[in-house]
Amino acid sequence: MRHCAVAFLASAAALAGGVVNAHHSANAAFTTNIIEVEGTVTDFNFTNPHIDVFLDVVGEDGEVTEWRASGSAANLMRRRGWTAQTVQPGQYMRISGREARNGVPMVLLGNMSELDPADGSLIRVVEGESDYVEPVGASPLALTLDDGRPNFTGAWTMGPGGGSMGAGGMGMGGGPGDRTPPPYNEAGTAAAAAFDPVSDPVVACEPPGLVRQAAFTPHPVRMTQLEDRIILEYEEYGGRREILLDARQPGDIEHTHLGYSTARYEGDTLVIESSRLLENYTSPLGNPVSDRTTMVETFSRMDDPDIGAALALETVITDPAYMTGPWTLRWLKYYTPEYEFIPNDCRVPPVYQPPG
Repeated sequence: MRHCAVAFLASAAALAGGVVNAHHSANAAFTTNIIEVEGTVTDFNFTNPHIDVFLDVVGEDGEVTEWRASGSAANLMRRRGWTAQTVQPGQYMRISGREARNGVPMVLLGNMSELDPADGSLIRVVEGESDYVEPVGASPLALTLDDGRPNFTGAWTMGPGGGSMGAGGMGMGGGPGDRTPPPYNEAGTAAAAAFDPVSDPVVACEPPGLVRQAAFTPHPVRMTQLEDRIILEYEEYGGRREILLDARQPGDIEHTHLGYSTARYEGDTLVIESSRLLENYTSPLGNPVSDRTTMVETFSRMDDPDIGAALALETVITDPAYMTGPWTLRWLKYYTPEYEFIPNDCRVPPVYQPPG
């Protein structure tokens, strides 16, 4: 087995051609210093919210240290041709990327190569090799269900190109839409200024709040419409909401990450109202909301003649504690009938492990 001390290569924001986009802000866990490690793969975690490669690295002193290389969400890597078999235990890898804060044995996955452990010669540069194509095409979907309600049932994804909607508009292209900043008041501005990426609870595998899970995600969503309820599932963080139709808001209920929601149909739209939310961050940039926040989601169909059925969401967030007025977020996703969710298996990075 080759002995490989950690090499410090450079200071950079990213590695060209590498895999450097995790599900959270990279600054939460990583510096801009680029390091390189070599070791034998012990495990490959091809799941959301991000993939992980675990390595046994032998130092110059012969001591073995387990390292972890953390990369993008598995569904994004699948688009690039990666599968659960792209990396195998027992393979000897050289990985370069941004080093972890606090000196823990962790790197943000950038470039990766498989080497011959005997002489260090290159076997391959690790990159996507499958012919996976996101099953999004001109996929039609009936505008209404058999009972006349608007039809939103199915999986909805970013669509080709993962484009975005313009601010204030509903242009086609899929992906995250209008992300105008929150209209913070003095208290909200102070709470936002206090945000430190290291304190982002999502990075430590705690569940995200409703705004982040439902309104801010660029990742796929699945909706199921039943006679008395709506079920919404989110691939990025593995969240699931089961929302009763035409239910009354309770007078007193515990605050949670996803809050309490009720749904109703209004013509050709579905409206979901939510309250009883915990104070939470709404994105990798922070953007906190207080526990007085309420949220109204309005779903509608906005089909495209070239791509097919599309689902538009407009979310209006009201927070009297932190904002001067409503904050509106929008996204657009496309009907993807054959789409399969990748399971969520978040593993807390060692930089976030509590001491002791």
